[in-house]
Amino acid sequence: MYTWKCSILSMGKIQNWFKKSLQSFLWDMFVLHSLPLLLSLGAALIGYANSVPWFYLYIGAIFAFACASVGVLRFSEWRYRITTKDKLSFYEGIALKNLANDGSITGIQLGIQMRNTAAFPLEFSVQDVKTSISDRIPQEKFLNKEPVEIPANGFGWYTDNKIEVQPSPGMVIKGHISIELIYGRTGNLNRKAKIDKNVLVKFNNESEFMYEFSDIF
Repeated sequence: MYTWKCSILSMGKIQNWFKKSLQSFLWDMFVLHSLPLLLSLGAALIGYANSVPWFYLYIGAIFAFACASVGVLRFSEWRYRITTKDKLSFYEGIALKNLANDGSITGIQLGIQMRNTAAFPLEFSVQDVKTSISDRIPQEKFLNKEPVEIPANGFGWYTDNKIEVQPSPGMVIKGHISIELIYGRTGNLNRKAKIDKNVLVKFNNESEFMYEFSDIF
């Protein structure tokens, strides 16, 4: 039963990917490539039907093709600017330290910094988060789903709860962060994204550490 459900989910993802790829292919082939040619051909046929001299017919077809190409290019640029697709991206990982009264590290919070490349504000809301350091996870399970607003061409942050650690100088530990989120314009979070990163933490002493995030292969 489990394998059957997984197969259905996989087929659904494949069909969704195929549908989006087909839509993108049709848009590129018809609008970006075929439309200027069809418009210039239409202009040439209209000129031929009205007995326009061949020289002017040739110049007119070239002019129609050039105008249509510029128009399609500007429309495509405008369409890309107003969409939220691929406008939110992972920028860097975050590792915050929690300190005791004596300044020693008692815990680490893993998180992400997201970048908004759109010319308008975006919001994202974390739907699921899993963080771990050396097989330890946060004791608190609270998940803050409040939307995080990011200004145009700006940055936004999200951190998970504290993971307790007992560091020693020179100790190196591995961790992991996985976050599923939705994003979009304010009040319309209609796109999904998932962040999966490994993290390596090296303690210089009991109060300082260095960290590095890397992709999962």
